Parts: sequence; structure tokens; C-alpha cells
Amino acid sequence: MARGPKQIRDARTLAVRCLVESSRGRRLVPEAMHRFDHALSSRDLAFAHEMVYGTYRYLPGLEKVLARFCPKPKFPPEIRWLLLSSLYQIGFMRTKDYAVFDEANKLAVHLGYPRLKGLVNAVLRNAQRAGDALWRDKDGADWLLPTWLKDLLAGQHGADAVADWTRTWRDRAELAYWRNDAPVSEEERRSDVVPHGFRRQSALPPEWLSEGRIYIQNESSQAVSELACRLKPKTVLDLCAAPGGKSCYVASFSGCDTLVASDMAPERVALIEENRNRLGLDFETLCADATQLAWDKPLCDLVMLDAPCSGIGILGRHPEIKHHKSQPVDESLKKTQAALLKRGWELVAPGGYLLYTVCSLDMSEVPPPPEGAVVDVQALAHMPSGVPLTHFERLFRISPSNVFDGFCGMLLSKPK
Repeated sequence: MARGPKQIRDARTLAVRCLVESSRGRRLVPEAMHRFDHALSSRDLAFAHEMVYGTYRYLPGLEKVLARFCPKPKFPPEIRWLLLSSLYQIGFMRTKDYAVFDEANKLAVHLGYPRLKGLVNAVLRNAQRAGDALWRDKDGADWLLPTWLKDLLAGQHGADAVADWTRTWRDRAELAYWRNDAPVSEEERRSDVVPHGFRRQSALPPEWLSEGRIYIQNESSQAVSELACRLKPKTVLDLCAAPGGKSCYVASFSGCDTLVASDMAPERVALIEENRNRLGLDFETLCADATQLAWDKPLCDLVMLDAPCSGIGILGRHPEIKHHKSQPVDESLKKTQAALLKRGWELVAPGGYLLYTVCSLDMSEVPPPPEGAVVDVQALAHMPSGVPLTHFERLFRISPSNVFDGFCGMLLSKPK
């Protein structure tokens, strides 16, 4: 754990350090946040999260604002993120401007850069003087998406779709989870799409997780898992299964006889087992490279493959992802995706299915179907009603919203 000399007791300090750590290590925000020891109240922790996620969400626009008042910025990462997160407070939060100035000046000193205090103060006050005109276009796609990503999505899905998605990405997505027992709180709101799903604005009580009552999983993943259940497989192989959400869902609700969850790294297999055991489920795990998986069991009724991908479909929950990348996926990852699909298809029994998904909106991350495979539109109709599903020639897309991640995938059946 990347701990400082003292426990962090200030929300803004935690936010800036988290932004630096997330950016430097290309880490997701929860992982970066976990690397710091802090003693914040739940209210202050929520404030820190809002600063971090909001700064990442609107980073393209905030960087343009910063460049306007500091055309050739040459300062340490801590000061850069201090300025960007402070600009976010001025433009998007209810924090009083004088409080932003005062705290930013103090934090510049606290972070070890007292000589840059004047620069921080000048940039923020100039932004204040610019007034509302500075933030006039802050809801546009240029404020939320890097140019390469906006062009990629518009080229594949059209400008209108990107405009719709941009509106959903302005706000942090709702927390979604499923449970296999009865609700215990009036705060729990049932999903109107997935049968075992719930939605919540606030964080979950830690004891719910420790007691094995629920599994946090986005509704797109739940919908894909529910589709798998409705195919009524008796034998299921889940490739690239960590952290195990789809495996646990299918084990809980499908009634299958045999389920094997596989992943290539021992620590990832351990994570599957941790979630399986926490939920009191019983299925086999396997540590293996799925592209070269040795298999001495009967072929499977269903192979699920949630392939490694760019992750650009989950921007509503993790806006940091779009800033950890600077271009579309390379050919190396696409070759891996194709190799996984090829090996997974070899393990499907005649009459069985392969369900391939990526949490990405880049349709090039869905390889061409293997020879002899049937793109099964009829079976895809088992997807729960209400999922924002669009079917193309060979693949399907789940469009992002405040409760759905963006997914692409295909459902293939093997003739008997």
C-alpha cells in the first residue's frame, strides 16, 4: 500500500493523491484509492470520490481550460491534478470559490510545492474572472471524450448515438447488484429489467458483502448472465471468468449440472474462489491460459467468454479508463481475442452455444465467427426485455445508460 508518512485526513489531499496514483499507474480509481491510508468520514470520502470521478469525467474540457490560462504548463503531476480538480470544483460543484482558492493554496504547500502557490492561485482566479462563458459548452462531447475516442465511436455508431451516450456519461452510474435471497432494506429498489437485480444510489453496507448476501455487478453483465441461464445449459465453461460474477450468477440461477470457471492467473482464480465461497456456491475452478486450454471433459452446452478488451464500454462507472488510453486497441489484443474465440468454439458441443462479450463499444473487438458457427438471433431473443439491445449483422450491442455498461458481443450456436 502506497502510504504517506501520515494518515490522510483531508478529502482534497486524498483526491489529488488518488488522481496522481491512478494516472501514473493506469489504475482504476477504487484500486488507486485503496493504496492510501485515510481517516475520512463517509461524507468527506464521498466528497473525495466526487472530485476524482468528476475530474476524470470532464478531463478533456478541464485540460482545455487549464491550457487557456497556462499555455505551456511545466509543473509536477501533483500540481497539475490539484489545478484540474480545483477547476472541476469551480465549474461543476457547489463549493464556494473562495473555499476552492484557500484550500488549493494550502494544498500546494502541503504537497511540497510552496513556490507554485502563486501559480495555482493565479490560474484559479483567472478562471473565476472568465465567468459562466468558460463553462458554456461543458455538456458537449468534447468536454467528456478525448478526440480519438469520440471519432472512433461516431465512426462505428453514428454521431446521434454518441450524443445520447454522452448525456448518460455526465453523471456517475447507479450501483447495481444482484442477490439470491430476499431484500432486507426499504432502500433496495428492484431492477425493472433483470430478474434478480437491484439498484442503489448510495454505497452498500459492508456487512451485506461479508455475509454473502449480494454480488455487485452491472446490469449489462447481469443481462448477459441471465441470457446464459435461459439457454438452459447443463454443462457450462466460463473462460476469462475472474472475478467470477457471471459464473456465480449462472451457478445461482441456471440449474446447470456442471460449471467450470477458468482464468489464467492464480491470483485471479483465487478471486473467483473468494466470491464463490462468500456466496456459498459450489463449482470448479481452473487456472489455465484459455487459448491453450487442455480439456479432458465432455464438450460443453455453453461456453461463456468475456474476453480481455479496451473497457471503453464502462465509462459511466469508470471515466478514468478513457484517459488511460490514447488510441484504439492494437492488433495484438485483437489476435488474443480471436485466439480465445477459436479455442472456446472448439469446446462447444454440437447443439451448444458460445456467448462472446466485451465491455467495449469498439465493434472491432468482436472477431469474425468461426467457420460453421451460426449467429443465433433467435436465441438472442432470450435476453431480458428492456435491455437497450441492438443487433447488427453478426454481433449485438448493449448501449450504455445510467444502469447499463456498453457491451458488444455475439451469440453463436453449433449445428448438431
